[in-house]
Amino acid sequence: MIEGELNQYTTYIVNNQLTPYCRRPDNDEKEAEISVILDDNIANNITFKELSEQGVTSEQLLNWSAPIDLVERYERNNRSSELFYNCSSPWFGSKCQYQFVYDSSFSFNEIVRESANSRSNVMLNISVTTCYRFLPDCHRGPWSLCLDWRQICNGKVDCMNGEDEQWCEKLEMNTCADDEYRCHYGGQCIPLIFARDSTLSFDCLDSSEEVENDIMYMSLRNTLCRLFITFRCEESINRYPRAFPCGNGQFLEATELPDNAHQCSNERHKQVTLAMLTSFDHIKDIKCQQAFRCLLLSNRSYGKYE
Repeated sequence: MIEGELNQYTTYIVNNQLTPYCRRPDNDEKEAEISVILDDNIANNITFKELSEQGVTSEQLLNWSAPIDLVERYERNNRSSELFYNCSSPWFGSKCQYQFVYDSSFSFNEIVRESANSRSNVMLNISVTTCYRFLPDCHRGPWSLCLDWRQICNGKVDCMNGEDEQWCEKLEMNTCADDEYRCHYGGQCIPLIFARDSTLSFDCLDSSEEVENDIMYMSLRNTLCRLFITFRCEESINRYPRAFPCGNGQFLEATELPDNAHQCSNERHKQVTLAMLTSFDHIKDIKCQQAFRCLLLSNRSYGKYE
């Protein structure tokens, strides 16, 4: 992803896809809080009607970092009195209420790179992942780990009552047209010409239309996702049955947990290991629980997870 002129002293991310920046408000975030206007953050404001009279296009608004929903409203009705807030650097947002934590002189390319690099600075008690919040009744038993969206309809029950796999078979009933490719997991349809067209760009959510580059029996899949914020890492689902999603696009073979040799770069696997080694609720047989506890006491190789 290269913006503007090339600089021979700059490291660039080679990217064949767009990198959007989107933000979803928290559930408890009030509209009143978002509507607070800080004049220092705003260079000027102007109505849609005035923008239209000056010949400003929707594309120009996008280039000025205007929110997509605002641009869509402008496209539908550019004669309204709704205000567009032109933010002063480094602020952005519908009312200039946000800014990145990085140097204000950074280009978007540099912000993306720094965001990716910051992922390596993780601590065991801090989770740098996303949480799927649309299954409020999902009970995970001893697993306090937040449910990742990639664990929905992945063929493996993660909620105690199976809510995460409910009605998933309906996705597999989808059929595609003759000129379309049917993705393996979920039955998504894409144009047939998109299949086998590039190993650098995926169109199926499970990337099944392209030949996999990873070594077949590699324990950690998508290893480079620790460095890149791309569709393959951020938006793709699991194409590896029974694999553990790290939450950043990487997948760890479930049979490998716990494993010191192959680890999620964001250390999400350690939270699972903690649950495995501190709770025995997942072991039904009492004698097996006792044997496992004795084995742990005699082998302190996993002491760092305590």
